[in-house]
Amino acid sequence: MNAVELVIKFIQRHGFEDTKKIIESIDLEMTHITCDGRMFMNENTRNLESHVVNQLSELVVIHELKRLVESWELVIVWRMPESWRDAYDGDVLGLEGARMYLEMFGNHELTGEELERFKQAIADVESVGGGV
Repeated sequence: MNAVELVIKFIQRHGFEDTKKIIESIDLEMTHITCDGRMFMNENTRNLESHVVNQLSELVVIHELKRLVESWELVIVWRMPESWRDAYDGDVLGLEGARMYLEMFGNHELTGEELERFKQAIADVESVGGGV
């Protein structure tokens, strides 16, 4: 399994909210986490034993987890305007609402890097299967 697949599997297992809590509890120096979220490791630790170094590729990369959680938070922020929610039965607080917002307002209210980051955030959350 590659690094991205490990991150997706982690979020699917723990959900965005719990993943966010786990990330917030981790020492900033840590670089990897086990799939169960109980053990952390810093790949830059001096004199890591070779068997530990060999296992790094099987662990979840924390900065990738953070990026996906940030994407999820961005999707939540840029959702459908509240005044429209009563007239719509769909997932207005999550991906569907974010996609509608992008389609209706994205090119007018977001520009350049902000627009591209929002599109990437939607793609990131979709890669996990939604979950918002």
